[in-house]
Amino acid sequence: MEDVWIHTVSDAPPLWLTDASVRKGVRGMLKIDQCEEEQKRLGMEADGMCAWFGHELATVTIVLYSPDSKQHPSYLILTDTYLYLKDTRIRCQLQQQRDDLLRLQHLWATPLISSILYASHVNAADALANENPHHLRGYQ
Repeated sequence: MEDVWIHTVSDAPPLWLTDASVRKGVRGMLKIDQCEEEQKRLGMEADGMCAWFGHELATVTIVLYSPDSKQHPSYLILTDTYLYLKDTRIRCQLQQQRDDLLRLQHLWATPLISSILYASHVNAADALANENPHHLRGYQ
């Protein structure tokens, strides 16, 4: 941009320099580019939130409802919880955690991540809890 003022030019100056509507259009295009970048970042953040939701809900549901939680990979994460699973206070806390997670699906639904995707995580968590524990070895 500075070359325009340092060197004399016999040609007409560029439109971005002389025409206000071209400058406005350039600013508009830059704003659109910034919005698209931000939308990508928000999409990645929403994907991460949804994945976290699914993992947390599956872990709590498996430990809470499985007849033999010791067989599940989540047992390794929640060993202390399993030891006291028969204790109604722990079961109550696990149920409260599950209820809290289920409420999040309605709060976190956005145009980027629909409530249908969150509902599919709920269905998957319930299905995992009802499956044979030997099928869950690959679930992390």
